[in-house]
Amino acid sequence: MNKTDFIRDALLIALFVAFGMSLGFVLNRMTTEHTIKTLQTKVETLECDTLTEDCLKTMLEKSHIKFSHIVLAQAKLESSSFQSDLTKTHNNIFGMKVPAGRFTFATNWHDYGNYAKFESIQDCVYDYKAWQMQCAHLIMDEDNYYKLLGERYAQDPEYVAKLKEIVSTK
Repeated sequence: MNKTDFIRDALLIALFVAFGMSLGFVLNRMTTEHTIKTLQTKVETLECDTLTEDCLKTMLEKSHIKFSHIVLAQAKLESSSFQSDLTKTHNNIFGMKVPAGRFTFATNWHDYGNYAKFESIQDCVYDYKAWQMQCAHLIMDEDNYYKLLGERYAQDPEYVAKLKEIVSTK
């Protein structure tokens, strides 16, 4: 094998690897978006006159949110018990930011890194479900979920301790 053949073969291999990776990324993205859209159509629409803890509990359960008692505590903490400006003006009860690498229900989906804006609280719950589907799909116990929240979700180093306190007072 001469040098020209080697370079040609190396470039072909690199091309096939790049094509395979791109195809895998596109197929994964399409499957995830389809799953989320299916979830949105399957979940019964639940409208609340006012956002209450009971109403949110029902939304979390109907959306099959993992560790819903912890997520409810997150909503209370992030939204100052549903009273924050972000909650009132943008229906963002979890302090979610617009993601760069996953599907989102945010209306400002192009505004990466800024706080997400949602048409409804239910869309915010769907977006949290999308986050769980990407980041927490393999987590099966509370300890690892708290660990994930501390490492990938929260900026406050005391976040997990605050959540545990809210959960324990219930």
